[in-house]
Amino acid sequence: MINEEAELIVNAWLAGAASAFGKENPAGPLFDGAVFAGAVGDTLVTTENLRDSLVTTENVRDAFVTTENVRDSFVTTENLRDSFVTTENVRDAFVTTENLRDSFVTTENVRDAFVTTENLRDSLVTTENVRDAFVTTENLRDSLVTTENVRDAFVTTENLRDSLVTTENVRDAFVTTENLRDSFVTTENLRDSFVTTENVRDAFVTTENLRDSLVTTENLRDSFVTTENLRDSFVTTENVRDAFVTTENLRDSLVTTENLRDSFVTTENLRDSLVTTENLRDAFVTTENLRETVAA
Repeated sequence: MINEEAELIVNAWLAGAASAFGKENPAGPLFDGAVFAGAVGDTLVTTENLRDSLVTTENVRDAFVTTENVRDSFVTTENLRDSFVTTENVRDAFVTTENLRDSFVTTENVRDAFVTTENLRDSLVTTENVRDAFVTTENLRDSLVTTENVRDAFVTTENLRDSLVTTENVRDAFVTTENLRDSFVTTENLRDSFVTTENVRDAFVTTENLRDSLVTTENLRDSFVTTENLRDSFVTTENVRDAFVTTENLRDSLVTTENLRDSFVTTENLRDSLVTTENLRDAFVTTENLRETVAA
């Protein structure tokens, strides 16, 4: 009876793979180019040292998939279930991971890359060490998503439900988080960034440690929103209903809170700031600890 792992190794060699399970093909690779792995079950799949390649791994179940040292490549991992997927050391690459369920996905050390992670359910997704990249995470349900160490990047997280999302250590970035429901979202340590959080329902949103940033939080309902530690920032919170909104520790900032209904709003510790709160109905508003401030 042939050992299952040995059979997989031989099949990989016959398919032209340079190596399989750490064992080099004695005949060498049959070609350099596209690599396809289909219908993978209970398997360890490693694709490494890619340059100018097209790599597709699909129909993965109970598998461990690693793609590393990727340059100028197109990498797709799709239809994952109960899998662990890592894509690391990515440069000038297009990476897509889609149709995830009960999976752990990490994309790290990303530079000048386009990364999309979509259709997530009960998954843990981490994208870290991002520079000059376009990152999209969409269609999340019951997921934990972290995007960290972002520089000169465009990051979008959309269509969230029952999710925990963290975007941290952001510099010179454009960050959008939209269509939230029953979610916990934190965006922290921002510098020279544009941040938008929109279409929020029953969510907890925190944006903290801002410098020279433009921050917009809009279309809130039954939400808890905190924006804190601002310097030289422009902050807008609009279309608020049944929400708790706190903006604190402001310096040289422009803050607008508008279209409030049945809300609790606190703006505190202001210095050299312009603050506007307008269109209030059944709301509780506190503005305290002002210095050289214009409040309208």
